[in-house]
Amino acid sequence: MGAQPGRIARCLARLAGALSLVLAVAPAAGDEVAQGPLGAAPKPQPGSNVLLQADEMAYDQDAEVWRASGRVEAVYAERILLADSVTYNEKTGLVVATGRIAIIEPTGEIYLADRVELSDDLRDGVIEGFAALLAGDSRLAAARALRREGRYIELDHAVYSPCKVCRESHGGEPMWQIKAERVVHDSETHEISYKNARMEVYGVPVAYMPYFSHPDPSVKRKSGILTPDIGSDTELGSFIEIPYYHVFAPNIDATVAPLFTTEEGVVLKGEYRQRFRNGQFEVAGSGTIADKLDDNQVPTGGDRFRGHIFSTSRFDLPDAWQAGADVQLTTDDTYMRRYNISSYDRLTTNLYARRMKGRSYAGYDAFYFQGLRDEDDPGTTPYIPAFATYTDTLDENWLGGSLSVDASLLLLERPDGADTRRASASIGWQRRSILPVGIIGTVFGQLRGDLYQTNDAPQTSGSAGSRNASDITGRALGLAGVELRWPLIRPGIDVRATIEPVVQLIVSPYGGNPEDLPNEDTVNFEFDDTNLFSINKFPGLDTWEGGPRANVGLEGALYWTGGGSASFLFGETFRLRDDTTFPVSTGLDDRRSDYVGRIVVSPIPEIDLIHRFRLDRNSFDYKRAELGIVAGPRDYNFVLTFVSLDDDVDFELGRRREINAETRLRITDGWTFLAGARRDLESDKMITTNAGLTYENECVALELAYHRRFTRDRDFEPSTSVVLRLALKTLGN
Repeated sequence: MGAQPGRIARCLARLAGALSLVLAVAPAAGDEVAQGPLGAAPKPQPGSNVLLQADEMAYDQDAEVWRASGRVEAVYAERILLADSVTYNEKTGLVVATGRIAIIEPTGEIYLADRVELSDDLRDGVIEGFAALLAGDSRLAAARALRREGRYIELDHAVYSPCKVCRESHGGEPMWQIKAERVVHDSETHEISYKNARMEVYGVPVAYMPYFSHPDPSVKRKSGILTPDIGSDTELGSFIEIPYYHVFAPNIDATVAPLFTTEEGVVLKGEYRQRFRNGQFEVAGSGTIADKLDDNQVPTGGDRFRGHIFSTSRFDLPDAWQAGADVQLTTDDTYMRRYNISSYDRLTTNLYARRMKGRSYAGYDAFYFQGLRDEDDPGTTPYIPAFATYTDTLDENWLGGSLSVDASLLLLERPDGADTRRASASIGWQRRSILPVGIIGTVFGQLRGDLYQTNDAPQTSGSAGSRNASDITGRALGLAGVELRWPLIRPGIDVRATIEPVVQLIVSPYGGNPEDLPNEDTVNFEFDDTNLFSINKFPGLDTWEGGPRANVGLEGALYWTGGGSASFLFGETFRLRDDTTFPVSTGLDDRRSDYVGRIVVSPIPEIDLIHRFRLDRNSFDYKRAELGIVAGPRDYNFVLTFVSLDDDVDFELGRRREINAETRLRITDGWTFLAGARRDLESDKMITTNAGLTYENECVALELAYHRRFTRDRDFEPSTSVVLRLALKTLGN
């Protein structure tokens, strides 16, 4: 009898392995599958260990039949087999399990059967009363299943559905299911195919399919047609976009999505994605043949190609280096908005290499810009072949403080305008100390030198329109300053308060901005709460803030029980004399600047109110105002933003007042309503409106979206679009 447990173990190993391999073989090429019964399951090997429990085990020596009965439980290769009875006939090589059979996979799938009869080699057999709970809670059931060639499972009169069943509604029928006369699961290609199938919605047949197939639920990525987008647009007419997804390898895939329209013909879209050991690459593009238009947007009878290409790449290199590229290009200004691809009004192509290690940074960038607004001139739009930067903070203390160095090199070119080459280097020092009564004092200084070489720059004197062929200009800049912060804290049980007066005194020579110096990186500038305490309020290097000055402000915060809080910042800048370097519109041109500030209130975690502003220094009238309100949790929220800008000659926008509102409302389980609107209050005209209704549960995703655009730009007319998307989950989506 000593050999019997080993023989019983081999018998149960065959059975457990057979049932676990019912739908399992090695993955097919090009498919990515989860490990489990529908994926790469380990095949039983001679001598594998089986943990066996049963109420009774016996061996019929005359019939050469092994039998385990009464709550049989076998654990094999991390799988659990449960059955009422298991027999193994050594003469016929037949393995039979009966009575409430269940296989529980380590990945969570459950297989049920009333009777399983398999050959000794585990390749062929019959399964009666077959049912399976697959990945994603999908269900597949049939009265009888046949396994053949160690690869196929054939089901007669089978039903497949990932939907839950509510017995109290719709007669206990799932939302949708597929019933078929014959279902075949190919465990090599991980494909489930149906013959004479019908789609039912709540038990009502809605479609008949002589043949239909889809990947089994274990497949994460599988080539095939994805969910189409169907809709209507006043510019494009009725349209349908049908994406086809193809897997080339585990790390390579692509999508081709032709867009068929009744008014604009066919637009071909595509994406390609590839991952490498040290990075990734993605490219998306589109193209179409459209009517050629004249300057008045009237068709001339010819054809033209319109398209775009966007790509990103990221690669990690040795010694903490990273290199990559972001490419954004289009054939013309209005193409992407007309075909609902993108609303960008400026495209940027950037090639770069960067290194961040410790407290140092080195980088190289090249830029190409494409303006898509009507007033953009390609001839005067710059491109940057090289922008190199280096920053480092030295580890060693110098006079009790930290020393930092910055250097940069800029090459900026224009097809029909001024060219600029700039080399800049600076050294900074900073030391922070705690002074008496808790004042935090910071002493700092900076020395900087810039060297410029310009071509075709406009002359500052002489006849109008004359230009300098070439010029070299340099400057040396320096500043020193001290910042004092006095944080005061009032502890409390219900409310804790902090208040912090801040004074920043900076000494710097006047000037530093020669008239013949180009200004490339500080064309757009706004004074606000974010740069109140900047030692140079201009965002770039070309324009320098000179002269003695004081930046003064007050910061504070309140925190109370329940998670509520409030904070504020209010301040202004003082000078010894007016500074014409700053345009009047910035509020910094006088001895006293305008007031800038920020208020943030969160009475409870679900509500945030943000107000940023700039007030006139004399009248306290608003020059800039931004108001934002975010209320509610994710499923019931409301977002409101308001922007008011005074006349601004730098931005060439004029006075602007705009309001934007968005809401998200979860109606019931699965149903969500979304809406938004954007309005120009200055002209009292709408800019955009949109609304959407979505439904999602375990087996279906539905989206109905509406978008209305009221603006006009050349051949890009105001339009309305409606898009419908319906996805049946697990059917390859």
